[in-house]
Parts: sequence; structure tokens; C-alpha cells
Amino acid sequence: MPTEIEVVNMALALLEEAPIDALSDNNKIARLSTLHYAQTRKAELAKHPWAFATITASISGAQTGIGTMAWAYTLPSDCLRVLPVTETGATDGVPLSWEVRAGKVYTTKSTPLILRYIQDVTDPDDWDAAFVDVVAAALATKVVLPLTHKASLIPSVREAYSNAFAEAQRVAALHRGSIMPSSTDIANLALGLIDEAPIDNLEQDNRSARLVKLHYDDVRKAEITKHIWTFALATSSLTGTDSGEEGLSWSYTIPADCLRPLPLTYDGEPDGIPISWEVRGTKIYTDQESPRILHYIKDVTDTTLWDATFRDVVIAALAAKIALPLTKNAGIVQLAEAAYQKALSEALRVNAVRRGSLYYGQGWPLQRGDNRYWRA
Repeated sequence: MPTEIEVVNMALALLEEAPIDALSDNNKIARLSTLHYAQTRKAELAKHPWAFATITASISGAQTGIGTMAWAYTLPSDCLRVLPVTETGATDGVPLSWEVRAGKVYTTKSTPLILRYIQDVTDPDDWDAAFVDVVAAALATKVVLPLTHKASLIPSVREAYSNAFAEAQRVAALHRGSIMPSSTDIANLALGLIDEAPIDNLEQDNRSARLVKLHYDDVRKAEITKHIWTFALATSSLTGTDSGEEGLSWSYTIPADCLRPLPLTYDGEPDGIPISWEVRGTKIYTDQESPRILHYIKDVTDTTLWDATFRDVVIAALAAKIALPLTKNAGIVQLAEAAYQKALSEALRVNAVRRGSLYYGQGWPLQRGDNRYWRA
């Protein structure tokens, strides 16, 4: 694995600049690299719960007697970011109320506290190989303008960073096995894509958290609705009511978790003969009597149930949504949108393999209940 100077020279290579011998060299390149290197390393480590940097420690605290979060724990000196605090310290444990103030974490739990946090891993030899590329590309984005004075290089360097970060996320997901990120993890992955600092949770009182909270649910629902994801497919047998009127006289209440009904058929099979139907408000109207089998796309709020590739879609979609109001930088918006298209393409490819031929060949007219083709 590379040394610090090799990581710096990887960044300089991205800018087509000559390498340096040491960070202590007395030249502009070395001085700029020294100025930004440590801060860049810490920022990139803090953006994501990288497996190599995630630490669990049992720490002792003291009762302050102030407010509901009356127990105070001094943070370890190598802590860059506290991960969500739970009763047992497990990632899926019962969450606790907590906050960080002046080098201490305050919570409701009495001592000791099992704390998960991101450690400042200073030795590149301990990093994942993919994370080395992240730091090198991130450092290049910091020094490109003051070093080269070429604004034309900025888009390509930012694209290199975005690609490196996405690849490192993919590798990190493999290292974490079946553990899927929480909504806060997804928010921080989105913030990382647009080079913004992570948040502690969606309720945090800062601009990034407020923007993420504003858009998170809508982005999730929109991305689930757009395609027939296998993890979001649901089936329900509906009991209806006949109004006795002509036409679409039978009405059926749509399930509460339904984001989008799929085409109705006579026998309830996805490839069956379609029937006429339409959605009005919270009901589906058709000319076929009760009961009816409804296949639909459901709102899956639990991120552990998502496919890994769909998770990347939501991350990139959220990044694209908040990029402009948060960064005011059109170039970063374009990078986020490109990351979204790449993630979506891969997710659709994986989903098509899993889905086989289900629901294929049904065009938009059939999906909206127009069965004139079958009646002809």
C-alpha cells in the first residue's frame, strides 16, 4: 500500500504535475499538499462508515444531571465522527437520543457506553485500496486551481473524484456483507458524492440535514415508482363494491403502501388478458367483479430490504436533488446527475436478470388500463 507521499503524488499525477520527494520540500506544490492533505484525509474518512475505519469502544461516562441526556462521555481522541448510538452498541440496536458537544457525546444511557465511531486512520497502509484513490482524487480537487490556475481541469478532476468515491462505496458494501445502510448512511453517501460534510442524523439542525429530510422520502418514493423493482413487488386480493352503474362499476380500495398499481388482468396473472381499469383517488375502478388480484409497486421504507444497486440509485438521485441548493455549483450538479444515470443503468440491468420475463412487453396503453388491443 502507498505512503503519504505516494498518495500526494497520485493526486499530482491527475493534474499532470511533477511528483515531489517529500511533503517538507520547500516548493509551492509541497506546501499546498501539506496544507490540504490531513484535512482531506479526515474529511473523506468521515463521509462514510468505511469498514477499515469503523471502531467499537466501551467508554465510561459521568452523570451531569442536566436535561434528559444526563450522561456525558468524552470522545476518543481519534474519533472523527460518532455513528448512531444504540442501547447495545449494535448497528440494529434500539436507538438512543444523543448529541455531540465540545468533544463529548451526551445521551440517556448510564455508563458504560458502547460507542461506534469512525477513526482517523492516518497510515495509508491501513486503508482499502479503493479509498486510496478517493483521497488522491479529493486532494487533487483541493489543489487543482491554486496549483495550475486552469479552471478547465476542474470538471475532469471532480469526475475522477466522483468515480473513485462510487467505486469505494461499492467495495465497502462488499466488505460490510449483508448490512445495508440506514437512511442516515444513505444521506451521508449522497452528501459525499457532492463533497459535503456528513450529518449525524436527519433531525440535526443544519442546512444539509434539513435539505436531506425535505427530499429523502419523495426521492425514495419516486425512484421506487419509476420501475418494476423485484424487491418492491407486492400482490393483494381485493374485495370490491359494485355501484350498479354502466362501465367501470366495481371499485376497490388501493392498499395503503401502494405507490403504483400494475396492469389488471382477468386471471390475476401478470401476462394474462388485460381488463379495463383506472385509478381515481384511493380506489381502482374496473368492470370486473370482486375479488380482484392486484399486483403493485409498494413503498419499501426499510433500506435493508432494498437491492444494493437500488440503494446506489437513491443515493445518486438524492445527491442530484440537493446539489444545487446546497453547493450552488452547476458542475457538481452535472456530476451527481451523471452518477445517477450510471447507477440507474446498473440497477435496471441487475433487476432485469432477477425479473426474467415478468411484466415484459406491456406497453403504456395496457399499463393505464386500455385493453382495446385485446378486444380487437
